[in-house]
Amino acid sequence: MRVEGKGGIVINTIQDQIYQAAVSASRPLITSHINSDGDAIGSQLALYGALTQLGRPVTIINTSPLPEVYCFLPHAEVIQHSESINGDFDVVFILDCADLNRVGKLAIPNRATVINIDHHYQGELFGNLNWCREEACSTAELVYELIKEWDIELNAAIATNIYTGILTDTGSFHFDNTSSQSLKLAAQLVDLGVNPRYVAEQLYENMPASTLKLLAYGLEEMELSAEGQVASLVITRKLLEQSGAKAWETDNFINYPKSLKGVRVAILFQQIGDDYYKVSMRSKGEVNVAQLAQKFNGGGHYHAAGCRIRGSLAEVKQRVVDLAHNYSAGL
Repeated sequence: MRVEGKGGIVINTIQDQIYQAAVSASRPLITSHINSDGDAIGSQLALYGALTQLGRPVTIINTSPLPEVYCFLPHAEVIQHSESINGDFDVVFILDCADLNRVGKLAIPNRATVINIDHHYQGELFGNLNWCREEACSTAELVYELIKEWDIELNAAIATNIYTGILTDTGSFHFDNTSSQSLKLAAQLVDLGVNPRYVAEQLYENMPASTLKLLAYGLEEMELSAEGQVASLVITRKLLEQSGAKAWETDNFINYPKSLKGVRVAILFQQIGDDYYKVSMRSKGEVNVAQLAQKFNGGGHYHAAGCRIRGSLAEVKQRVVDLAHNYSAGL
């Protein structure tokens, strides 16, 4: 665990420091990374519920729109989508961001106290207060640990948001960040009122028809390389248009090439601009895709990471697949 304040000063009571900042805030803001996932959204909404109980007038603003799959979460309607911040916010909670650039175009108010809560591998300590622990399964776990000591009710709404963050960031308890701690916490959250069946149905059994149509297009062109150790999918803007799907509908696509026998690295190339691609990576065994992603100024976790690369599709694919082959071969 790394517990530091700005300037490298060690803080022994980081939770108390964050609590004091929260209760003294006149206008707290919560934000997270672009293209927010279940952990980011669940963490934000859980913290929103806790701060609201403390009587704070909380605002949530994200650069990217809320993916429809998370609209079922309690208080999801309060999340605003904007590329600018209008308001005199004095405390800003930045959740699930490995570095400050991940919040996108949002300009954080200069006078605001920045509170960074994150669990990413080699994440930056960019906040005035940093509650960062790489061994946590999710940022949602850290938010739970933070607010459980506050004078609030840990109700079903907060529990459902925390549970969603844990469930999605552990890959439905498939990934190696699934620990006895995360499983015990999930059980505690169920005791607080979470309905696991309902959450799973909303996340994994409620997709629009366009998702399957887009997946079919992608799987048709799936490629295997490095003697079957590397599998890749490509989703272009043209395929999105043909299927009528939206970008967030690709969130679980990478699990399909990863599920193949013999595959050690799965890669999803998703076009996000002219000659600009979001690259998602997953691995099995001893392949560290966080290190692979760092070669392209990205990052993440040992078995789940990503980056963004400019170049033609052919160039980007060759660079990433060749390097993935080296990593899968143990070089």
